[in-house]
Amino acid sequence: MAAAVCAAVGGFDLSGVNIALPLMASAFRVPPATVQWVSIGYLLPIAALALPAGRWLDLVGRRQALVTLVTGFVVTSAAAGAAPSFAVLLVVRIAQGAFGAGLFAVTPIVAFESVRPERRGAAVAALSAIGAAGGVAGPSLGAFVTQLLGWPWIFWCGIPVLLATLPVFVRRLPAGAPLVVPSRALLGEAALLAAAVSAVLLGLTFAADRAPAWGLLAVAAAPALLAWRRLHPDSPVIALVRRPGFSPAVVSLASLAASVLAAQYLLAFLAERTLGLSPVAAGAALLALPAATMPFSIVGSALARRIRPERVSAAGFVLLAAGIASGVVAGSLGALVAAALLMGAGQGLSNPPATFLGMSFAGTEHGGSAGAAMSFLRNIGFTAGPAAVSVVWALGGYSPTSLRWALGLAAAFALFGGLVVLRTAPAAARLRGHAG
Repeated sequence: MAAAVCAAVGGFDLSGVNIALPLMASAFRVPPATVQWVSIGYLLPIAALALPAGRWLDLVGRRQALVTLVTGFVVTSAAAGAAPSFAVLLVVRIAQGAFGAGLFAVTPIVAFESVRPERRGAAVAALSAIGAAGGVAGPSLGAFVTQLLGWPWIFWCGIPVLLATLPVFVRRLPAGAPLVVPSRALLGEAALLAAAVSAVLLGLTFAADRAPAWGLLAVAAAPALLAWRRLHPDSPVIALVRRPGFSPAVVSLASLAASVLAAQYLLAFLAERTLGLSPVAAGAALLALPAATMPFSIVGSALARRIRPERVSAAGFVLLAAGIASGVVAGSLGALVAAALLMGAGQGLSNPPATFLGMSFAGTEHGGSAGAAMSFLRNIGFTAGPAAVSVVWALGGYSPTSLRWALGLAAAFALFGGLVVLRTAPAAARLRGHAG
């Protein structure tokens, strides 16, 4: 549970800050295009450092790693809210993202390894439910926090929660191997991946905000990835990608992230511009999504123990797509709430079985790398989904019609995730056979 809470706070800091960007722009007197770097500066290290962080986590004890990462995240959160200038805020957010990269990588490992094998499905379900709820509820909760307390509390409100997890980790986790300073090889790997991820994320972000041609910047990622592949042929991530079932499981999670974040982003505009709701009312309506995610994550985990998990996950993806499709035709506050509830139910059913499958295919030998790979692709999905639908919306002149077309693309991401997770079926059958 403590690991799930850390994932939720990290997810909240990823999505909740977006609602406060206009206030930060006014406070620091910077233009909207500049203030976006508060979000980008956090996301870039999370995505760029995910895989090297996973390799580092395979070398050190879970207790030492979590205590270090949580402490670093708390310190940088406090500094972000107290930043005296925009430059300081940006530097602190990059540091916060670096600690977040480790947290996102280590939390699924702790949830998977800290319980008996027969309880791992439930543990992953709890992590998925609470972690996903934190990220999805970010904009809605962020609106309330900002309105009541001011934008610095976006960074401060999670500090007491994180501090409460430290005694749990110290008491419950074994010491394990001592902390080690990352080697030069790991730092070099991080630099190459940072270059590749920066090219992809910046290309997608600028394509959505400025012009689709900026998407070509993502091509610059290819040389960095080829260099990484040549210099690190023995990377555990490469071995995991070759392991049957692992790749489709984690790709389905990336599709889930892209679908949910893209739909949530668009439905907020639909609520305000088409339905005429206030930002607070729109945020309250969309809170139905995380509210449904948590109970349906428990349902999804229970069903996955009786029905093949890949089928449960695929059904969740279909339900998610249906929820987004119902949002396309939503004409009232009630219809928007119903669409958000359906989306939350779909996310709850699809996420835990897919996460459990990915961790099961990976095993415990390279748990850190497996968690990092999931974190890496999820974060690519978090950025790629909203960016892709923004391009579709922009090409239609930001009209109500093109907004609904963009929602259709978000639904297509969900259906793609359902098809991909079904491709894990042969490997999952072999896994069940070995377990039996």
